[in-house]
Amino acid sequence: MNHDDTSHAAQAQVEGADTGWDFASLYGFDPNSQLGNTPEGCLVADVFGNLYGVTNVGGLTDGDPSGHGVLFRLSPSYNSPICTTYTYSVLHHFNGADGARPVGGLLATDGGRTIYGTTAGGGVAGNGVVFRLSLSGDGSGHYAVLYNFQAMHLPPSTPSTNPDGAAPTARLAIDARGVLYGTTSAGGANGGGTAFMLAPDKSAFVFTKLHDFGAPTGYDDNTGGLTLDPDGNLYGLKPLGGANAAGELFALFRSPLGGYVYDSLYSFPMSMQTAAMPTGDLAIDAHGRLYGTTYSGGAHWSGSVFMLDLTASPPQFKTLHDFDITASGIAAPLAGVVLDDAGNVFGTASDSDASGAVFMLRNNGDGSYTYSTLFDFVDSNTQGNSPQNMLIFDSHGNLCGTTFEGGGNDGGTVFKLIDMRTAKGAAVMEDGIVLEVTMIIGGQGYTSPPSVRFDAPGIGMAAQGVAVLTDGSVTSVQMTNSGSDYNFVPQVYFSSP
Repeated sequence: MNHDDTSHAAQAQVEGADTGWDFASLYGFDPNSQLGNTPEGCLVADVFGNLYGVTNVGGLTDGDPSGHGVLFRLSPSYNSPICTTYTYSVLHHFNGADGARPVGGLLATDGGRTIYGTTAGGGVAGNGVVFRLSLSGDGSGHYAVLYNFQAMHLPPSTPSTNPDGAAPTARLAIDARGVLYGTTSAGGANGGGTAFMLAPDKSAFVFTKLHDFGAPTGYDDNTGGLTLDPDGNLYGLKPLGGANAAGELFALFRSPLGGYVYDSLYSFPMSMQTAAMPTGDLAIDAHGRLYGTTYSGGAHWSGSVFMLDLTASPPQFKTLHDFDITASGIAAPLAGVVLDDAGNVFGTASDSDASGAVFMLRNNGDGSYTYSTLFDFVDSNTQGNSPQNMLIFDSHGNLCGTTFEGGGNDGGTVFKLIDMRTAKGAAVMEDGIVLEVTMIIGGQGYTSPPSVRFDAPGIGMAAQGVAVLTDGSVTSVQMTNSGSDYNFVPQVYFSSP
């Protein structure tokens, strides 16, 4: 079902020249409409600059006054890194029977043509579903439920149990074979949730339970999503798990005998009777280091950003940054982090003296990191309030995310931070080759020419070029190879300063 809203335009609002990032509010949700509100989980982006996401509630009601949530798309008026005018449309209204409360965010494959996700409720037994949305060439979507989680055993079972788990609240992961991996936050043999996989088999998906988590130790003990390494091992977080019931980083290692073996890699400490509560998904870099956030705990009980080096024996834990609500006014990162190609770390803090913040930890290349706040949500009415979900990079290298509340109608927002530090350009095409690159953003602070990379054609040769630098900014690209056999306009990528 499609239900289009009018486009929502926003002028980029510069936080400060020293940040190098321009803020733009792309859409504000309205709880009084049937277009969804309260965005949850992370967005996904396709190669054309479209953004996709879900809302926890809203949409066509089908008897539920608050609605069951929607899956939406935001389409740019033109595919450019500086575009801030988007058109909002609903691709699917959840109706309860096919899922409800999609809080785990989305996963995209095939350049954004196939989208996977979960709902925490609804479905045949009311315990959630795994779904797929397949997009056609005209932009419409075909929704399908891939798996329904089973009914809970009736009391006196406490906590409630079932064979496969219930209430998936985290994002899915996918491997090269198209196998989906995920977690549930309830049900299973112990009532504390499960880890599972769904393997494609002809026209269906086959469910396999990988692990039963222990009984829940608190209300907020929702398991995070799973992160894959190149060997197919899985990593995740339990907010109140581990030896201290303060949080746990765990692994599911592939066994040579088949199946997976659970291992607790790190138990977070309890500090002043406060659990660290690691939340969200882990990020992994090319060297096998895991990165994440804790909602609380740390040196100032305000949350932290951490790293676990899996290449060390035993794995070495390191705190990269401790938030301090008293000193900086910023605290409570909930969503995990994302990494860029230079190893810089980006995330959101849900609490601040304003209404939340976006932060960056610059990788100094010597094992140390330098913290900076890229944006403070100082105006809840226009910018949003409480960014609780993980950031993503769009196809142009900009950061995109959502706020749980705020905006003009207090239904949450979608926002973008345009990276003005990194050069951006557009390829000019003719007869299947790249003639030149038109510079859109020159970037800031380059001390040497950045590398330039073009998308490769399906067949033929990828274009190549060399950046020309003037006073720290890229002024042009000298083409050294125009490529061949392009049937699309390739994206141009510059390395960060």
